[in-house]
Amino acid sequence: MKARYTFGVLFILLMASTWLSGQQTVITHPQPDQPMAERWEWAFNAAGEQVDKGKFWVGFSLQRLMNERAYLWSSDGNFYFTNGYINASGPTLGEIIYGEAVTGSGKSEDEQLREEAQRALDEINHVKRPSKKVMKEVAVLCQYAAGNNNAGDMRRMVIMNVDLPMKLDKQPLFWLGGSEAVETIPFLANLYQEAAPSKLKEQVIAAIGMHDHPELVIPFLDDVLKSDATVRLRKEAAGWLGEQHDEKALSILIRTVKNDRSQDVRQEAVEAIGDLDLDAATPALTDIAQNERDPDLRKEAVEGLGHKGNPAAISALEKIAFSDRDEDVQQEAVQAIGHQENQAAFNFLMKVIETHRNPDVRQEAVSMLQHQPIDNLSEVLEKIVFENDDEDAQDEALQILTNISGGDAPDRLIRIYKTHPNRKIREEAMDYLVKVAADKAVATLGNVIDNEEDLNIQLEALETLADLSNNAGIPRLIEISRTHKDRRVRKEAIELLGDSDDPRAHAALIDIVEKMDE
Repeated sequence: MKARYTFGVLFILLMASTWLSGQQTVITHPQPDQPMAERWEWAFNAAGEQVDKGKFWVGFSLQRLMNERAYLWSSDGNFYFTNGYINASGPTLGEIIYGEAVTGSGKSEDEQLREEAQRALDEINHVKRPSKKVMKEVAVLCQYAAGNNNAGDMRRMVIMNVDLPMKLDKQPLFWLGGSEAVETIPFLANLYQEAAPSKLKEQVIAAIGMHDHPELVIPFLDDVLKSDATVRLRKEAAGWLGEQHDEKALSILIRTVKNDRSQDVRQEAVEAIGDLDLDAATPALTDIAQNERDPDLRKEAVEGLGHKGNPAAISALEKIAFSDRDEDVQQEAVQAIGHQENQAAFNFLMKVIETHRNPDVRQEAVSMLQHQPIDNLSEVLEKIVFENDDEDAQDEALQILTNISGGDAPDRLIRIYKTHPNRKIREEAMDYLVKVAADKAVATLGNVIDNEEDLNIQLEALETLADLSNNAGIPRLIEISRTHKDRRVRKEAIELLGDSDDPRAHAALIDIVEKMDE
């Protein structure tokens, strides 16, 4: 069943109250159950009496069903969603308005921290848990200059969860309380018509679009899309249609993909279809991904299919990865499957690596292996480094092997350095080994220099030893310059010491000269 927002009155006061949070003045409406238009008139009248110069805020709130750890903030045409634990460094808007912290979860900071730690562990262990949905209070704040008495004259709009920090810059806030969508949306629709700057219109579209009342929201967004509004405004309307999860929204978005005059708006509409929590969104995305002429639209649809992740979406992606006429779209399909992080995804990636005709697509498949939760990943990567015919694929596997912390990855890098037939791959293996295990790198290089029969390989190892970060190879280089059985190796070690700015190298050279003089 579709979740509906519940808009309740947040507080009831018999008379207007004014109080200070720090140095922030908040004036609350005495009867927040009055019609919205009357409350706005009250705010402007009160501001006319109390604000002689500068600016002031008028604000109200709505309730939005959100993921428990999700937050939103929007200002000046920019909209941000965050996911995770929020530790506000300053007073939250809820504290400013109500005098106490307001949290969507109702949990203590310690409880939130424990849950965040559990989520981090789940991420490490590839455990996926369903996101819990909770009602969160979202504020809509409109800024005005002293003397303004028209809602359309606003200078700025901010939309945010009340449990996020907010700086009102000591400008008084006239707080209207909460409101029902049936009243708020028409009011905001009128505000959209009156607001002048395009960025403010974008904010009003967002304020309307975040309501979960399709019967009220969709007609407004549809009107924006069918109007002569700017590309930015039509994109905003298309994006918020993706939040409505309604068959009518899907129909409008499909129409927009086919008919809108702007490629940017069409692309935004495809992304919005991917956001819809509707079964019918998958075949719509599949149709776009397989039949649209514009490769950018096909790529957007492929990404949306990846987010769906259902069997029909995965089946379509597998076909697209091998058959689309555009290499970038094929790579996008491989990436979308790779993000599924399961055995089926791993099997498909290996199929692409072994059989796909395009080397760039094969390389993309190798890069996506790092997301796969398989126990023998380092073994698979080493096999690619040795057995794949494509040097770029070998290099990609080598990079991922480097990013695997702990385990046997360093030993595999050592083996690659010692035995791989490609000199470039050997050098890269050592470079990566230095980053993940400097001590093992020094030992490996020293062993090669001591025991390798090929002089060129010995000299190559010497140069690598000298180039180790933080001069980690200098002590071993000094030892080689003094004790190695091959004079040519000792000579090269001495030359490398001479190129070093490490005081230990200079001291060793002085010692060698003095011993020769004796």
